[in-house]
Amino acid sequence: LDSNYYAYDKKTSRYKLQIDVQFPTNNANILSLTSEVRSNLEIAGKQLFHKMDALDKKAKSNDLKVDYLLVIEGTTERFNGNQRIMPDVGYKLSYNRALSLVNFWQDRGYDFKKFKNCEIIIAGSGYFGKSRNTDDESDNRKFLIQITPKIGEFKN
Repeated sequence: LDSNYYAYDKKTSRYKLQIDVQFPTNNANILSLTSEVRSNLEIAGKQLFHKMDALDKKAKSNDLKVDYLLVIEGTTERFNGNQRIMPDVGYKLSYNRALSLVNFWQDRGYDFKKFKNCEIIIAGSGYFGKSRNTDDESDNRKFLIQITPKIGEFKN
């Protein structure tokens, strides 16, 4: 993936959007982001869509059966002990942030559901995700992207 838009996090084995997405506190409306951020998100979605399209075409041309999970995860920041007082609020907010990104991309023609070999998972890790920035809580209002090949059945 283009390093202008995505950074690979070795610690969590996931891609993180490089775009400085900073939702207002308690907000999941993608239209609340600046037009520059939305423009960059659109380009990032286009690149990801084309990457999944290439994987789909490669599998078809080589008669391979490779399926993928595309996980789009939203995060949210902790403040004033909110993670202890109302943990469900963080899960809902971060999920809604991820959903807003998926809908944003879909509205622009990047509908990942079109790929038969790709299952999209919209997730929210709330206040508890493993890829949190522990030094700057305001940095935890972002998206994470994970593309994982599905493994067949386990055999002994």
